[in-house]
Amino acid sequence: MPDDYKRYLRDFGWVAFDSFEFWGLGDDLPHRSLDTVAMTLQERRLGGLPDDMVGFYNDGAGNIECFDTRVSATDQPYGVFCFFHENRRLYRDADSFTDYVMERLDAMSGGSRLNHS
Repeated sequence: MPDDYKRYLRDFGWVAFDSFEFWGLGDDLPHRSLDTVAMTLQERRLGGLPDDMVGFYNDGAGNIECFDTRVSATDQPYGVFCFFHENRRLYRDADSFTDYVMERLDAMSGGSRLNHS
């Protein structure tokens, strides 16, 4: 699991801003659909998310933002991938969880760093 995502879990547990609800952990989750473990397992079982991916966000259209857990064995930095449910393919979305969040915040404030939704 990426270090910046571990810090997010430790410091915040879960986050919701604007239309974004990032999955997380903790006793104060407002509903089960924000539990990263439960939702990752559900998406693997029902949505075809590969077993080596851990999700942290559903875009509302069935696509899942996730991390590839195999990457740490190769010493490559974790990236963020979007799992498109329609074709069950993965597309790299950002170099890190921090970059992914910053791109969304920038897009919300009128910036142009967001590559796609």
